Amino acid sequence: MRTPENKSGKKSEYYIYSPGRMARELFLYPICAGLSCYEAGYLLQRNRFDSFLILYVISGSLNVRAEGIDGTAREGQFLILDCYSPHCYGTGEGCTVLWVHFDGITARGYAELAAERCGNICTLSNPAPAVEYLRAILRMISSCKTVQEALLSRILTDLMTEFLISPLPGRKDQGYAAAIQEVISYITDHLEENLNVETLCQRTAFSPYHFIRVFKRETGFTPHQYVMNVRMDTARYLLANTNMQIKEICSRVGFSSESTFSSAFRKAQGMSPAHYRSRIL
Repeated sequence: MRTPENKSGKKSEYYIYSPGRMARELFLYPICAGLSCYEAGYLLQRNRFDSFLILYVISGSLNVRAEGIDGTAREGQFLILDCYSPHCYGTGEGCTVLWVHFDGITARGYAELAAERCGNICTLSNPAPAVEYLRAILRMISSCKTVQEALLSRILTDLMTEFLISPLPGRKDQGYAAAIQEVISYITDHLEENLNVETLCQRTAFSPYHFIRVFKRETGFTPHQYVMNVRMDTARYLLANTNMQIKEICSRVGFSSESTFSSAFRKAQGMSPAHYRSRIL
């Protein structure tokens, strides 16, 4: 549809999408999407528009002001915006932008995590995949064909994933994720061993303090919390799916005594290992 907005060029187009009940309850879903050619002087101000916005600047620049944001998205940059809060954006020179407003049960989590990692105005080293996902969403909801909502949700999820995994230009910590992933693999393969911070830190080039900080940023847990989570997850699996004795499971998941294991398991699960196994089986 041609947009009725003032100072929006004749080539601008937008499409509204109304998700079904399943999409509203389970998926990410678009609310509207478009390609806008804003003329110089364009300005939009809103108290709220219940959605999250992903916008890509094809040419020109877009000035943005919102909670915690006061800047300019330039050609080749993305904007991640929480439209549940007051916001405004406009352009003094004119710009062409590709955009989608979306929502869903996990939308806020994705948007906040992406903005935390990349910034609300951000540049990706390779923007092409994210741009193509935006174009795919626009093509799908602008066509006259029946839209598969699960597929649409997958494309939106892939779009948001780009902001979570793509390298960011100029970042000095690009190798951190790979280093922490190597440590995670080591934990999984050596669960029965002593996995203290000093041991795990030796798998990286970080100091113990820096390692703990980076590990928590990448996983959401301290190294000790993560190791305990893996041990408890493994113990639950072995209790539910094998005939191994509890003493043997205790050793397999890295505890020196059965009493220590039982105490940790009870704290995590709210019941003893034996009780857990009896309930499952």
